[in-house]
Amino acid sequence: MLRALYEASLHFRYFQLPELFCGLGLAEADFPVRYPVACSPQAWASAAPFLLLRAALGIFPDAPRNELRIYNPTFPVWLGEVVLDRFRVGNTRLKIRFTRTGAACAVDVLEQHGDPIRVLVELSPTGESIRPPP
Repeated sequence: MLRALYEASLHFRYFQLPELFCGLGLAEADFPVRYPVACSPQAWASAAPFLLLRAALGIFPDAPRNELRIYNPTFPVWLGEVVLDRFRVGNTRLKIRFTRTGAACAVDVLEQHGDPIRVLVELSPTGESIRPPP
């Protein structure tokens, strides 16, 4: 779904997803069709790809504890690298790189500005989904 939303965004002005669009099978058309009276951009529609990316990367910021927890980050096959620049956790800004390495994902903190925080990365040796503590 992340890839489909990304590819759909390429067909809209400024890559902004409207609240509603429709699509036909790829054999019939290779672009999404905007609904004429749909709001664009729409906050929840624009946020959806970022929430899906957050879920795929397993990102759980915890500002009160000055921690960023990353649980078993996974990448879709089509995505090789993601860099989050100016990612905020409380008063801290981070630059973090996630890189596909075969079936696994490497995480590198490239920069940290502001209050010091701990970045905890937990990987499952079996590739099973790891749930963060409540």
